[in-house]
Amino acid sequence: MPIAKHFAAWLLLTAASTTPVVAASDTAPIARDAQLPGWVEAAESAIIAKDCAKALRLIDVGIAAPASATLPPSVRAAVLEAGVTCALQTRQSALAYRFVLDATRFDEASDWIWRTRLALELDAKTPDAALATVVAMTQGRGGALNSAPAQWMFALSHQLRDRGGLAARRRLLAILTTPSYQPQTAVPVIDPFRRDYAGLLYEAGEKDAALAQIRQIENSSMLLMLSVDPRFRQALGPDFAPRAAVERFLATLRTAALLHPDSLEVVIEIAARERELGRGDAALGTLQAAAPLGPKASSYTDIDEQLNWWWDGVGRTHQALGHFDAAAVAFGQGKATAEHGSLNVSQTINLAWAQLRSGHSSDALATLAVFDVPGRDVSAYGLMEMRSVQACAAAQLGKTVDASVAIAFVKAHRRENIGALGDVLLCTGDFDGAAAEFIQRLDDPEQRATVLLMLSDYDPPVGTLPPDPIYSRLPALERRADMKAAIARAGGTRRIPLQREPI
Repeated sequence: MPIAKHFAAWLLLTAASTTPVVAASDTAPIARDAQLPGWVEAAESAIIAKDCAKALRLIDVGIAAPASATLPPSVRAAVLEAGVTCALQTRQSALAYRFVLDATRFDEASDWIWRTRLALELDAKTPDAALATVVAMTQGRGGALNSAPAQWMFALSHQLRDRGGLAARRRLLAILTTPSYQPQTAVPVIDPFRRDYAGLLYEAGEKDAALAQIRQIENSSMLLMLSVDPRFRQALGPDFAPRAAVERFLATLRTAALLHPDSLEVVIEIAARERELGRGDAALGTLQAAAPLGPKASSYTDIDEQLNWWWDGVGRTHQALGHFDAAAVAFGQGKATAEHGSLNVSQTINLAWAQLRSGHSSDALATLAVFDVPGRDVSAYGLMEMRSVQACAAAQLGKTVDASVAIAFVKAHRRENIGALGDVLLCTGDFDGAAAEFIQRLDDPEQRATVLLMLSDYDPPVGTLPPDPIYSRLPALERRADMKAAIARAGGTRRIPLQREPI
């Protein structure tokens, strides 16, 4: 699942969903007290009247006055949180952040205000400030940290990585791998932090500590990746069995589903593991039994974030079973479903990939035509996926000029989606270019395991599928002498008795 990026949208949603007087938090209304200054009561009245502009003027001036230092901390915190709510509703993030920093100086500040501080820092892409907030939350504000969306921690880790903050990222990952960090998620999310922390420890020469992190990982997808990573193979042992690892993780997910019956995400993850094991019919049954449609939709607390991914899972499962028409219908339903409150991107692209892989290249290009119309907020990664499908589909249709334009885009933006270029060159028949790209990634310690896993030998598809325009060409690529040498240098591929995901 993609990492949630819209921190500002979350802030506005939480602010807009609250009733007047109460800040967008779990705090009480502004406390009643005979000694309250007149500006506090006037601000409260303005909020009740939904006049945020007036309330903000009163709070901004009043809280800065020397006399406000005598306000009881509980009152000051409540006033500031009310100010944050109004500032968010009126899209004044700088003012909201100033109030947030003031409020979090007090023990009486709510968990909501701490989460808002972190969200504003992530939205502003100030990772050092966000890390300082996370560190501060470990000092007696564990509830605020654990209740923050886990996706925010992934985003912070990525921001620190992209900035080159090695020491800062290591400090963050050390926090996120302690027993005290227990994010409120149905699907376990700590393992990616353990993997990333292990990598940093290993590169720093702390190999025993790195291997200790690896041995705690349960996520089967991660274990598969580690099983071809030369640094960590030894931690899994020579008897590592991929199918057994998936079965164990599937059992963990099923337990999570029992504990979190309101989670649609965990159902989607269960179906994905069932597909991986070759149990497409079981995966389809799992998804259909949990169908979040009609009155049942209200039983899922994550329906807004996961409905499009439920349709995506249905589409992937039908495709794995060879039900191409049903897969297209499901992806089409996902395409019509909002994503992050905006026009859908992910399932639109996945529908195009499915059409390409089922031999309907013209349909794939027609599906992607919606991106020519303004209104879709597409990430850099999504643009690379979209251009990748365009390149492959245009090449299959003999539209060499269109294919060349799309390939040039993918080459120019390689860093935005590091695996896209090799796939595009392969599906368009440029084996020399594809080999050079794959070899470069095999020689890159950060990319090596991902490529080895892709090049590994999987079980044949359960359903009757046409030759995949990318995966069907891997054997020819691997027979090249330069590829054989690079694979050997990287530590070698493995036999994986599982299904390869068709998208």
